[in-house]
Amino acid sequence: MPLRAGLMAVGALLVTVCQLGCFSGVEGPDPDAQGSELQLSGDLVYTLDWDRTGVVFGEGSWSASNELGFEFEIDQAYAVTYSLELVPCDPVPDLDAGIGDMASWLLEWLGSRRAHAGHSGSPFNPTRLGQSMVESVHEAQAYVSPVMSSQDVAYCQFHYLVARAHGGTQRLPDAYDLMGQSAAFAGRWRRGPGTWSDFEWRTNLPWGEVLSLDRVDAPGAEFEPNAMTRVRLQRPLRGLLKSLDPESMSPTVLANIMVKQMVQGTEVQIETPQGVWRSSP
Repeated sequence: MPLRAGLMAVGALLVTVCQLGCFSGVEGPDPDAQGSELQLSGDLVYTLDWDRTGVVFGEGSWSASNELGFEFEIDQAYAVTYSLELVPCDPVPDLDAGIGDMASWLLEWLGSRRAHAGHSGSPFNPTRLGQSMVESVHEAQAYVSPVMSSQDVAYCQFHYLVARAHGGTQRLPDAYDLMGQSAAFAGRWRRGPGTWSDFEWRTNLPWGEVLSLDRVDAPGAEFEPNAMTRVRLQRPLRGLLKSLDPESMSPTVLANIMVKQMVQGTEVQIETPQGVWRSSP
């Protein structure tokens, strides 16, 4: 029966392929859109930075309020950047190919999506910053990566993942146990002129996003042909606090929301010798 079950599974996959394209008309690349894909072949460097709008900085800390009237002081906070990478464009399946080819393409596509969720087994990608590291959210300093390389292929998306720290994670804090955690936030909060309350919120929730990339430079713009590609991530500090209600939410839920909003609020800008690309909102 395993053979029959396998054939049924392939059949279900083919139905999915047809639902995605057979009856809706899959077309090739739009001729008018040629040149809009991000084509890289040289070195690149990542800069992980923060949007500091609406935040007041102290000595190694910062404070801000949210739309619910809560005020927060963040004295100690860390997040584990697990991986980030440019994602090559997925090939469009040839619907004139045989059944085996279409099933193989769909299985490969599904496998690549699982890899983006942080699972092992994804193919080598020279743009992947795959060594997890801890960022100090309370200090909110920019991090510049070592020089990376890229394949001579087109890239259509960007993947960013925050996940749990482990023994190989770099820049683990000496005085704070972050093992097995994706992020931790500590400080104090109050509502209006009320009394301050201390907090420490931790989470082991992994959160990743795949962002689409669009070309945004003006037509005819000129760029330095030999310049290094620069990929800049900007995460929102005040945006971490959106919708947080410490009076009604549990510590774990509060930490989960902050991680989610950090990743989902990330803006990516890529400056290359050919033009500028930016993540879609």
